[in-house]
Amino acid sequence: MSTIQAELSVAIAEKAVADPTLSGIVGSKVSFYKMAQGTEYPYITFEFINNIKDGDSENTWEQTLVEFQLFSDDRSSTEMNEMTEAVTNLFDGVVLSLTNYTSIKFIRTNDFFNPASDIWDKRIRYEVEFQKN
Repeated sequence: MSTIQAELSVAIAEKAVADPTLSGIVGSKVSFYKMAQGTEYPYITFEFINNIKDGDSENTWEQTLVEFQLFSDDRSSTEMNEMTEAVTNLFDGVVLSLTNYTSIKFIRTNDFFNPASDIWDKRIRYEVEFQKN
């Protein structure tokens, strides 16, 4: 993981946990890549689909893909729908500031259910654009 992505992962987790709507559903159970085994549902993980190498280019813009994974064992779709709405309300078009980067914008590219046994598993993917200072 690049320095940019490491800093972005902290910003994503902090923003998610600080949001009263999302934290009202999952509490502080938002984690990069995976959740500890045995963690109670619902929870959210996220990961980078591609990597940005530090100092990789002379471009003024960089991009990465972030995928949120929403997990719930609630038998109805209500909890998953509430989680989806909370994540998309929080991250659709959001602008964050990171060290040496500004105008970081999240653009939702797709979302889809991933069939699993008794667990609801939904993926929401964003393209994230970085502008170097």
